[in-house]
Amino acid sequence: MNKPHAPSQTKFLNHLAARFPEVAEIIHARREKNGGRIYEFVEMNALTKWLGSMQSRSRGSGPAAEHSQAVVREFLDELENQFDIGDVGVENLIAVGLLLQLEYVEEFPALRALLPPRMSAWFAEWLDPGGRLNKPNPPAVVAFMNELASRFPDAAKVIQAQRREDQRILPYVEMGALILWLGSVQARTREPGTLGERATVVVRDFLDYLEHQFEGGDADIRNLIAVGFLEGLGLTKDEYPALRALLPPRMSAWHASDLGDGP
Repeated sequence: MNKPHAPSQTKFLNHLAARFPEVAEIIHARREKNGGRIYEFVEMNALTKWLGSMQSRSRGSGPAAEHSQAVVREFLDELENQFDIGDVGVENLIAVGLLLQLEYVEEFPALRALLPPRMSAWFAEWLDPGGRLNKPNPPAVVAFMNELASRFPDAAKVIQAQRREDQRILPYVEMGALILWLGSVQARTREPGTLGERATVVVRDFLDYLEHQFEGGDADIRNLIAVGFLEGLGLTKDEYPALRALLPPRMSAWHASDLGDGP
């Protein structure tokens, strides 16, 4: 796979694991369940969730809260030390894997307030006047979403409607909308005749295309599919069991391992 920044990203994640025992547990468990494969951005997403839970535990009093406060502060300081110092791979990992997630989980406002200077300035730079985060979309990700729209006319309607609503391109939000659309298409596969047959073909072709792109060489696209689609599918609880059962081999293996993880 063509991943020019992966060595420095993996080295940095390994450094975090050596520095923080809780981080080591998360990273090692995820890699073990992924058969030794390393998903750099997804690991950082998992660490962001863990950091949010640590921040929640820091609000109390006593030794446990003090420990959580110290871990949060030291972890953010460690990221700050590696941010915006010339390593594009590590900076992208921190920016996309952690900073760009801080808009979406309710535990994270307190984390945003604790960001050290360089990361705080980067985060503020991407806020629009309404306080929303303007994500810098990698060109490959935008091209991928546009290709989905060109291959699947009904998906194009969903993507275009989402862009009109948001008045900008938000690939992860668009992918979440596509989960709902694909779930509705999957429900129609049980209809008799050509309607059910057409729905079956659309679901199969859509999943096959995602599978082809998953681990296909571009880390940003892989992260979009892993986090935007597969993790999003996991958040639907029991809503789309038939859809999850149809996942092709690589995505199915990743999804199964992700469901077994902790934070």
